[in-house]
Amino acid sequence: MTWGPIVIEGAAHDLSHLDPFVMQTQAPERPKRNVLVSFGCHCFARDPVADDAAELLIQDGKRQRCFCPTRYGQSRGLEAIIRAAPGKVVFFTQQKQNMVLTASIDDLPGPYAIFFDASLSTAKNIDVHMFVASAYEKPNLVRSMPAIAFNTLIDIIAEGRTPKRPPKLTTVW
Repeated sequence: MTWGPIVIEGAAHDLSHLDPFVMQTQAPERPKRNVLVSFGCHCFARDPVADDAAELLIQDGKRQRCFCPTRYGQSRGLEAIIRAAPGKVVFFTQQKQNMVLTASIDDLPGPYAIFFDASLSTAKNIDVHMFVASAYEKPNLVRSMPAIAFNTLIDIIAEGRTPKRPPKLTTVW
């Protein structure tokens, strides 16, 4: 899904930086893998609260979200962070399929958490689909979680296997 521009309170906000893209990864001594990366609206919107202006509300399927200028601004660096993920570790969350990649952003006291799912792709020339469901500053993110190398995660999924959660914890931030 391409996002294009959206108009919020009369101002246009370009969301083309959240258009899908393809990148390659390669685990050691394994074939290169093509990964299609796409983004959900939680990367630039938050849960609404009672006093949010109607002009800020965005329909996301059956749910409403609220445009968030902070998340929107932070989302402008998402593609670069994800393109830098090969060679880094990602963390298993409590959710069954959900993973998290963390990054540091200037002026944020806590980690910028990028929550994603990765699944075997059925598209031609694409091995894995990585859907970035949400991204935002998460200062209360637990400090240690089970980890796996990003390239290894992608390789396991591309082979149709299920990644195993290691018992050992790795420091997140």
